[in-house]
Amino acid sequence: MTAADKSSAAAPGEPRADVAHLGYLDALRGYAILGVIAIHVVQRSPGLPQALGRFLFSGQQGVQLFFMVSAVTLLRSWTERNDGAGPFYLRRLFRIGPMWYLAILVWTILRLAAPNASEFAHRILPLSHLLVSLTYLHIWFPETINDVVPGGWSIGNEATFYLLFPLLAMLLIKVRRAGAFVLLAIGVSYAFGTWMHPTLTGSPNEDAGFLYFWFPNQIPAFAFGILTFQLIRSWQPSRWLAEFSVFASLAAIVLVPTLTRWDGPIVYGLIFMPLIFGLAHGGGSYLVSGVVRWIGQRSYSAYFWHLGLLGLVFLLPAPDPYLGFALRSGVLFVATFALSHLSYRVVEQPGIRLGKRVLARLRQFTSRESVPTAAPGL
Repeated sequence: MTAADKSSAAAPGEPRADVAHLGYLDALRGYAILGVIAIHVVQRSPGLPQALGRFLFSGQQGVQLFFMVSAVTLLRSWTERNDGAGPFYLRRLFRIGPMWYLAILVWTILRLAAPNASEFAHRILPLSHLLVSLTYLHIWFPETINDVVPGGWSIGNEATFYLLFPLLAMLLIKVRRAGAFVLLAIGVSYAFGTWMHPTLTGSPNEDAGFLYFWFPNQIPAFAFGILTFQLIRSWQPSRWLAEFSVFASLAAIVLVPTLTRWDGPIVYGLIFMPLIFGLAHGGGSYLVSGVVRWIGQRSYSAYFWHLGLLGLVFLLPAPDPYLGFALRSGVLFVATFALSHLSYRVVEQPGIRLGKRVLARLRQFTSRESVPTAAPGL
């Protein structure tokens, strides 16, 4: 257990009102969203050098970094708050729900108002698609996984992980168990990818996309995050080893996509583990700047906004590939985080505060209900 963990841990049986905020986790979210934005820009930017294009394309693994950071963050919160599954589910609902439901509303309005405005809003969807997305079940159906909200597959994966999380948190309390779960998750990923019928939708491209995006294929990323947390708790490395862990991970992040064709949750789970571990123990402090932490705090909103702005940004003229990539990336970044800051302050933070108030009220109510009354005549 790190020094920060020791100083903020709750006494046994005593729930914590809040959990210490660690800057390196926000920084990792910042780098993750920058990678996700990079992949969506480079996909539409022909003419870049092949090595640069492959490196930027690996930004798609930023979503797996989000999943691993989510696992580490939630396990810290679960361990320190020590207040059970009910409060956990309530906090998660108010954390991801407001922005998710806003995204569903905005994209539904876009489809109704201008069905040909972008490639993402090309038709009116059945009501059943909206209902499935409202309940976070869209991740399980090829026709809905990304249909209502672009990029919604990642939110469905997060919600499914939340559903399983209390059980996983209670079972995977040791490094050995977490390691076994990683092996199980890798087996599940390969098994479902191999055994699923190759013509789920009749379109090989749509089938391949679904089998990549859905939860069984993404389980390894969450499993690696759980293992990373248990390693952080149980192993206190020297400073040079923490620095080396960060350096080795950064080298792999640069070299693997430029020199190989390796990708996916398993490969990048292995690559991101030493990065998170080293940062947690004080290595790589040069990566944890105030700017990237600010970006990371707004990364959830940015995930939705940048996808909605892509079509507008690529209306900008760009005769030169390099200039076009730089110009579009810059405009997209500024516009995305201007809107993300607004929704972070107006949607996300009020949602979190509302969840805390609801949880406090429920605790007051249950505490009053549990107070024993005096027996008659006493």
